[in-house]
Amino acid sequence: MSREEAVSHDMYNSPLASRYASEYMLHLFSDDSRYQTWRRLWAALARAQHQLGLPITEAQVAELEAHMSSHARAELDSRQCLSGPHKDDFEAALNGLPMAQFASQGQTRTATLSLKLAERELMKRDCGETPVLLLDDVLSELDAGRQDFVLNQLK
Repeated sequence: MSREEAVSHDMYNSPLASRYASEYMLHLFSDDSRYQTWRRLWAALARAQHQLGLPITEAQVAELEAHMSSHARAELDSRQCLSGPHKDDFEAALNGLPMAQFASQGQTRTATLSLKLAERELMKRDCGETPVLLLDDVLSELDAGRQDFVLNQLK
């Protein structure tokens, strides 16, 4: 099959791919490779948490790996990750009430970020290393003062 005919999930498709990309690059940037990488990373993180003594059992790691394996085809067909930590919903509550009911978006985001930053500090204290913190679009609903605070905490 020529590069021009490649429309499968194991090859990257782009107007420039047939002209400039090697076979290796086409596979490396393919949907299949991308989703496999994220699944391996997610499972590796779960295994590392188990090994560090965090509250995740070997059975839960095995269940996670089985779940990811069973969803692999559906993810390729839909061209998106269907499950993972990035798909989890998080509800911030204050005095038992969901903040979404009474707080602004910025206040809710600030509370959530504060918890994530505190979690990061606890893990740093307990493990002796600063963990990787993956954040996506965290500043969009914060005022300038809160943006500065968050950015200074991430240094």
